[in-house]
Formats: sequence, structure tokens, C-alpha cells
Amino acid sequence: MKNNKKHAFTFAYQQALRPELPTYFVPIEFRQFRDTLIEVNRILESGIEYRFIVQKMEALGIDESKKAAQRFYTRTSRALRYNFLLAMEDCAHRELAVRVSDSLLLQWFTATDGLVPRPYAKSTIERFEKAFEKEEIEQLIHQVNQAVSERESAEELILQEELNLSDLWVDTTCITANIHYPVDWVLLRDATRTLIKSILVIRRHGLKHRIGPPEQFITEINKAVMEMSHTRKKKDGAKIRKMILRRMKRLLKTIEAHARRYYEMLDQQWDLTDLSRKQAEVVLGRMRNVIDQLPNAIRQAHERIIGERRVDNREKILSFYEPDVRVMVRGKSGAEVEFGNALYLVENRDGLIVDWKFLNEQPPSDSALVKESIE
Repeated sequence: MKNNKKHAFTFAYQQALRPELPTYFVPIEFRQFRDTLIEVNRILESGIEYRFIVQKMEALGIDESKKAAQRFYTRTSRALRYNFLLAMEDCAHRELAVRVSDSLLLQWFTATDGLVPRPYAKSTIERFEKAFEKEEIEQLIHQVNQAVSERESAEELILQEELNLSDLWVDTTCITANIHYPVDWVLLRDATRTLIKSILVIRRHGLKHRIGPPEQFITEINKAVMEMSHTRKKKDGAKIRKMILRRMKRLLKTIEAHARRYYEMLDQQWDLTDLSRKQAEVVLGRMRNVIDQLPNAIRQAHERIIGERRVDNREKILSFYEPDVRVMVRGKSGAEVEFGNALYLVENRDGLIVDWKFLNEQPPSDSALVKESIE
């Protein structure tokens, strides 16, 4: 049983019976990993996890006297632990689902190791990752930092000494996006591939409209991209690039028209296929994402290649699939320009991260950001 007088209500949570971890005679790397999970579990169970979940229950207005509160607590606790594993192991949802199902240690840490183990599937783990707002996690970290910087709270967590916040080191880095180098004509090739592959899916599931071989469009756009790449060393390369781009624009206009026609057909006649509405929505969403951005992508290529005019970084489309990617001009050796987002980090003398900020825009100086950390 647990309770907490700092909140508007107290919630008694009955922990499930969990078997003891077996003794492992394994390499030191696994023993170190196991000790890390045991330490994290101990810190979470010291009251931090409880306070965090109770605050979330209060915010959502969940009645602590009902059985639903017990289920919410259990599921939120497991979601928090799955998120820790995702961050610590840097693995995909599917891989983590397999690893937890095959590991007694990970089942123990995620509290899915009951008499009948119930690890979660990929889709549930993906929902777990989206269960917490960034502000909630920031608040949790700041609460932990504040708690362990005080002698009494540190002793409650069985720490040898309180957290030292007298010396802090700050730095800003770039989280590089997982995209190819953003070249305008390659961006148009990406749009073609996405739309044509979506059309092929729709045709494969029973809806067809008058169109030539869809794969031919991909062949033509690939040919144009290769021609673009080979113009760099030619004497009249700029003139040839303009000619090729005009041809690509005509091709994209035809592809867009076919894509819009197939989009409307699937949206209105999806019940004639063997797809469910949710499955159809996945295809429609993929097409809608590209169709909505395609005119701006074509305009961007026209401005830069034919018009020979610069496009402001804030208006550039760098990827159809990563809308939050920004151009980061940082002037670093070997990385004058990077594509991604800025991450501001603050750590104490012991290397513990005590504050951070994820920035979508060009970051200000570290001296400006550190003022917020001090506050």
C-alpha cells in the first residue's frame, strides 16, 4: 500500500505478486545491464513513479475509488517502463516487443511477468510512446532533481549524498533527422514513388481507373533524377537542369492528377475492396500528405533551379515525411549545415542530465538558454 499527503487524494495501489529474478551466471555486460534495471526499478518504486501517476490521474479526473483506477495505474506504470527501455536500448517497437517476450529480466522490469506473462505487442508499445506529453516528462525530471538535491529526500532514495547542482555544464547539439540529403529533384522523386506505390496498392485491392503502367512513372522520374545528377560537370549544366526540371514538372502534373483520381475513388468506394476503413485511411493519409505538399515542393524547385532565386530556410520542404526538420546552420567543423532539430542539454558534475530543451527552430545562444535552466 502507498499513499501521499501532498496530493488532493490518496490512492491505495495493490502491487501484483511478482516472482524473484533468477540468479544469472552470465557475462559482466549482462550483469551490468541487469543492475541498471534493478536500480531504476528501485528509484521508481521509492515514490517517484507513484507521485507521477497520481498527478496524471488527478489531471484526468479519475476516481481513485473505482477499479478503473487500478487498471489505469498498472497500465501507466508499464507504459513508463516501456518508454524507458525504448530510450535506453534505442530499438524499434517491434524489436522491443520480441525482446520483452523472450526475456525474463525485461518482463520483470516492465511488470509483465505474472503467473501468465503478458508482454505487449508492437502497436501497444507504439501507443505507450505517445502516452506522455513532453511537459509531463519534464515535470517528472525536475521533481526528481529537486528531490535528490535535498539531503532528506536523497536519503529516502538511498543515495549516499544529495545531487550537486552547484556546477552545471551546458551545450546545444543537433539531432540529425533520418532523411537523405534534401535535393529538390530527389524530393520530387520521393513524391512520385509514394503516390505511384499507393496507386498500385489501390489497384491490387480491386479499384482500377484508366492509366498506363504505373511503374513507368517511377522509371521516368528515376531517369530524370540521374540526368540531373550528371549535369554538374557539363559546361551548360544550368541550362540542362532547367530543361530537365520542366520535363519533371509535366510528369508530376500527370502523376498528381492520377493520384487525386485514385484518392477520391478509394475514399468513396473503399467498401468495394477487401480493405477495412482503417486500412483505407492509412493509404489515404499517405497520399494526402504528399498531395498537399507537392505544389509547394514543385514551386520550391522552380524558384531555386529555373528562377535561380533563394528560398528562405523557414519555407523549405526538406522531407515529405519529417515535417519538423529544420536547417541548422551551426558552423561546426565537418558539419557547416545540418538537417534536424536542436537539443539543449544541461548536466551536473557527475554527468547527470538535469535539464534539456528540444528546439524546432534555429537555437539561440547557450547563454540565453541557460537563464531558463537556472530559474
